[in-house]
Amino acid sequence: MLRVVAIRGTNFCTSAKKAFMTLISNSLRVAAINSVGDFVLFLGKLGVTAATAAVGVIWLKGKEDLHYFAVPVLLVCVFAYFIAHCFLSTYEMVIDALLLCFCEDVDINDGSAEKPYFASSTLHKFIEEKSHTLNEMTRGPATEEEVEPARV
Repeated sequence: MLRVVAIRGTNFCTSAKKAFMTLISNSLRVAAINSVGDFVLFLGKLGVTAATAAVGVIWLKGKEDLHYFAVPVLLVCVFAYFIAHCFLSTYEMVIDALLLCFCEDVDINDGSAEKPYFASSTLHKFIEEKSHTLNEMTRGPATEEEVEPARV
């Protein structure tokens, strides 16, 4: 919402309403980017947790007086997951803010020479591809009539 305040120069409540309406009108894009982003961030959390577990097992196996090291490794993995969650939540907020700025850019500008998009062409291409993929997934597989036109 503060991005809309900065872009449009309106007060907070007006900008909050505009941000909400922008996200609602671009719900397919929001769903596509959030699903991909959440999956990648979840893989990052699992990667940090797995790396911590591997280091913990290797380090604790070297201790000769410790025979049962599963509980300490599990405890360290839980803490590693929560710490990774805290750090990667910052990236999630950045992704959400960039998505809101992208949607606002698309609403304000039309891509012509007079009103060019501020977002890069690669970002436009990525978001449109993910939106198209999600649209196909929600619509379901194409029927034979959609693939081949009816012959008379």
